Amino acid sequence: MSNLDTPAKDFRIQEYRDEVLPFAHSAHLPELLPATTAALTRFNEASKAQGIPCIVAIAPPAYVVHRERVQRTFEAFGLDPQTAQLDAPGERTRSAVPSDIPVVDLTAALREESDADPYMIWDPHGSASGHRIAADTMAPLLKTQLEALP
Repeated sequence: MSNLDTPAKDFRIQEYRDEVLPFAHSAHLPELLPATTAALTRFNEASKAQGIPCIVAIAPPAYVVHRERVQRTFEAFGLDPQTAQLDAPGERTRSAVPSDIPVVDLTAALREESDADPYMIWDPHGSASGHRIAADTMAPLLKTQLEALP
């Protein structure tokens, strides 16, 4: 029996559902943004204090890249796939990043190379090819940042 069949017995199912909620309806985003903004502000201050250039990479979950996974994912957590607003969290996160930190949204690159299976099949994390795609996408900006160092 799958843990998804007995969600009341597995705290992780509710935790995973909470992670999907911001993609299910934009009403779940506003409560997350203050903490995200505060964390990004502290990150910016710390990197400046250390003299370390940085960027923020927006890495979407697998179902944002592989849209064919939306229905199964949403239904697994009791959410209506018709309410999916898959790009809203990335857009809102971008708006929470301090203006002096460059942002790289990996969504387009991952979608372009979706045939390379950038996500693990049984796990929502990036595969080796997904990490390569991310690195290749961020490399030009990182190089520019490093070249600007005194």
